[in-house]
Amino acid sequence: MGGYPSYSVNVSTVAQVQLAINFARNTGVRLLVHNTGHDYLGKSTGANALSIWTRHLNSIEFIANYAGASAHIGSAFKMGAGTQTWELLQAAHEEDVSVLTGECPTVGVAGGYIAGGGMRPLSSKYGLAVDHVLSIDVVTPDGKFFTVDEKNNTDLFWALRGGGGGAFGVVTSVTVSTLPKLKMAGLTLSITIGPNGDVSDDIFWQAIDGQMSWALTPWIVPDMSLDEFKAMTADLRVQWEKLKFNVPLNFFETDNFYEAWTTHFPDDTVGVPNLRTASRLIDDQNWVNPSLLNDTIAFVQRVINNGSSLIGYNIRAATVADAPASATVPIWRDATMFAIVGTMWDAVPEIGQIITNTVV
Repeated sequence: MGGYPSYSVNVSTVAQVQLAINFARNTGVRLLVHNTGHDYLGKSTGANALSIWTRHLNSIEFIANYAGASAHIGSAFKMGAGTQTWELLQAAHEEDVSVLTGECPTVGVAGGYIAGGGMRPLSSKYGLAVDHVLSIDVVTPDGKFFTVDEKNNTDLFWALRGGGGGAFGVVTSVTVSTLPKLKMAGLTLSITIGPNGDVSDDIFWQAIDGQMSWALTPWIVPDMSLDEFKAMTADLRVQWEKLKFNVPLNFFETDNFYEAWTTHFPDDTVGVPNLRTASRLIDDQNWVNPSLLNDTIAFVQRVINNGSSLIGYNIRAATVADAPASATVPIWRDATMFAIVGTMWDAVPEIGQIITNTVV
């Protein structure tokens, strides 16, 4: 249906959310929930709609000793629906703890991020963000306000964690458990391919075909010292040297995630009108089964040779002991790679160019 909503309510209280929902229900106007707008396909906007904008529900409360329906013992954060990644990570850093968020600084943590499951750079060890949700405050389509958790409105608590954004109600705040302060180790590298680059095309694709990583910004491991990280990657680096895959490796070590995140993660660009993206979760078997591996490498080659970009997140979400069941798609636990393919065209293109550039 496209386009922008006709009306937008800049909510700052639960009562305002309830009024907006009741108005939409009583008048039949199309209703949308818009947080920070990071849905690449624009599903948080639409024509002829009433939009509930939750960005300014962005309070953050640190709870030193959580007490609630969950068996969690320790600290927690209660955050408004509009709280962004950079705000929560900064608050956690100030309290000397860690917390699960997205990577991009302006993603709304309590919005579509948790509603979609919540993968992140620490997921391979600490699971998804939904695994650490203790309770959710939500206004349902009938205008009623509920706090849902492991003991109260359990079906809604299940659905809101991974069941999709804007589907079951308007979330106004979420309470999440914290993790201890984490030391981090990793490396970054940047490769230019071609006759005048760091490596030739042939060497680059040999490295890929040998199941090796090729562009890392960053490769990061929690709860590991730099010496341990170098020992873990020693065999891989020997293989690179044999292939003459010689690129600068910039190792780093920090005593907390916040410093690693602010220093070594790249800036993200969203909202570009001449860019379209698609994404896939690539199962573990694609890297183990030789036939599937060949198909996967061929896919990567086709994407790059067509002039598109491929952003890959090497994340397999761990299972968290005692975490309550959620509506999250199970493949997040079995996928080694989250791949985003992006293609661009001239700002004022001919329609044929758009079609050509978007067929991968």
